[in-house]
Amino acid sequence: MVGLTSEASIVAVLNVSALLLLGVVCALPNFIPYIGRLTAIALPVLMAFITKDGLAYPLGVVGVYMVILFIDNVASKIQVNALVAIVGVLVGNTLDGVAGMFLALPVIAILKIIFDRIESLKPWGMLLGDEKSPRGRKINAASPAALATEAAV
Repeated sequence: MVGLTSEASIVAVLNVSALLLLGVVCALPNFIPYIGRLTAIALPVLMAFITKDGLAYPLGVVGVYMVILFIDNVASKIQVNALVAIVGVLVGNTLDGVAGMFLALPVIAILKIIFDRIESLKPWGMLLGDEKSPRGRKINAASPAALATEAAV
């Protein structure tokens, strides 16, 4: 039993490492406008075509990628941190299924607006936000060091 557990752990670590590397390789082309996103999805779709029979898996990869792009695009339009948007959609799914997923981003955007308008809640608005500072530098709301540096300047 100990041997099987050890083997399963090693296989799990190798799988996670390989998929993480594949995810990073697929994310890098996103820096290139327009063409990068097409290139980024080509590798996973090609892998799905090669390793699986039928069209279900490649279409599933395209579907997942479209959901990721949708969340990324909507989050950037409402100036909400991408991590907050993804966590919000997951929490919305847990609380109310598909309807909760669709309502999560508008609720987060409304909360951000409220937090930005009330002086005592402004730190929470900054934490939810993904916008540029008045000096033109991007604030990483998740980083306390960036907030401290911005406050010092």
